[in-house]
Amino acid sequence: MRSFLFLIFPLMLGFLACQKAEEEPSEPNLKSSVASFTDTSANLVGEVVSFGNQTVTEIGICYGLTPKPTTGSFVVSRPAATGQFAVPITGLLPRTTYYVRSYARNFSTTWYSNETSFTTDLKVGSRYRGGVVFYLDAASSSGLVAAEPLTAQKWGCPGEDVSNTSVLLYQGFTNTSRIFSNCFDLQTAGRTCFDFAVNGFSDWYLPSRDELDAYRQSALGVSRAGRFWSSSQFDVDKAWSVDFSAGLSQPQSKADTLQVLPIRSF
Repeated sequence: MRSFLFLIFPLMLGFLACQKAEEEPSEPNLKSSVASFTDTSANLVGEVVSFGNQTVTEIGICYGLTPKPTTGSFVVSRPAATGQFAVPITGLLPRTTYYVRSYARNFSTTWYSNETSFTTDLKVGSRYRGGVVFYLDAASSSGLVAAEPLTAQKWGCPGEDVSNTSVLLYQGFTNTSRIFSNCFDLQTAGRTCFDFAVNGFSDWYLPSRDELDAYRQSALGVSRAGRFWSSSQFDVDKAWSVDFSAGLSQPQSKADTLQVLPIRSF
């Protein structure tokens, strides 16, 4: 009898262990990664290593602007299958962080992978902060964007001194504020930019000479022609203009009518 018990006891333990293993659920093993990205697109990769012992009806990738995105965020779905799957996405915002997770689900449960993230690029030509980027300062992460040119205007106030304007980068806003405060002609290039609002931004200004020349030298400027006003005064009768066709800066009579390009900094 004792020998019989020694024989059957290990068998009973093995049976109970197998029964317990069968009863414990095993969740899907999921992974996610980012293969590449640009300023407005990304190539995401999801992977289903295994389904565990679950019945899965759908897999995919979810992504969003906040951590731990769910299937209530942006979702790209795929039929249920193991292995890697690629998900290209477009329409992203430049210089923006996105969070990514793979998922698997059935009619009652959703499982998620580890979270990964990426921050989109920002480059000349990106649509950003109300306009199109034409200048980037890599050292400070700042830059300049431009809107579309407005109706041609005079610089205004010939014979009047708008003092202390600068020709340098990032000085156009201060220049334009001085024009607005000291030149009271209504239809002027500076006032038109100062009053301009588009795409949720109202801090546009007439660019300084060097800002305008930076636009001329950018990929955006090659498609422009003609002469544009800067906000930099040359003397009481003239202000600096930039001739996009000839590729040069020159003083111009404030009474002349030239093209107007509103810009803003970020």
